[in-house]
Amino acid sequence: MKNWFAILVCATGLFTVSVGCKKLEPLPSATEQNEIDDKKILDFFAANGIVGYTKTANGTYVVIDTANPAGTAVAKGMVAFVKYQGKLIATEQKIFDSNLARETTFQLEVGAGEVIKGWDEGLTKVRVGESARLFIPSGQAYGSSSPSASVPSRSCLQFYIRVVNAQ
Repeated sequence: MKNWFAILVCATGLFTVSVGCKKLEPLPSATEQNEIDDKKILDFFAANGIVGYTKTANGTYVVIDTANPAGTAVAKGMVAFVKYQGKLIATEQKIFDSNLARETTFQLEVGAGEVIKGWDEGLTKVRVGESARLFIPSGQAYGSSSPSASVPSRSCLQFYIRVVNAQ
């Protein structure tokens, strides 16, 4: 009798738990997520009057804010020295990372996979001495993973960058 009572209690508890759960919606496919991200970025541009952008082959948008036509073009394999500030593309424009207040620059080999894909691709559209903004879709950023509590998964990112040097 005790066993039947335990089974009944467990079954009732499981039933109660299952009734309280919501069915999870399936995650978008990579193609669907790219479309969602592209719309989010273009809507952000429209809301903020951003024009004059270039879109890379993989969907990162580059806006040159301060041009330097005489500067060396950054290319894959070069070591770039960059000042940056990262924000979420969202209403609150929350800053999640920055080295602007530091004396040192961030150093990376372009195209070596040391940073998110949007940086590797976007940097090749910028010259030494230029300031630009990279608008990076989630698939070229952190995708479905989250690097920290301040950057949710599937986040589109905006980076202000200034290429100080590249060699």
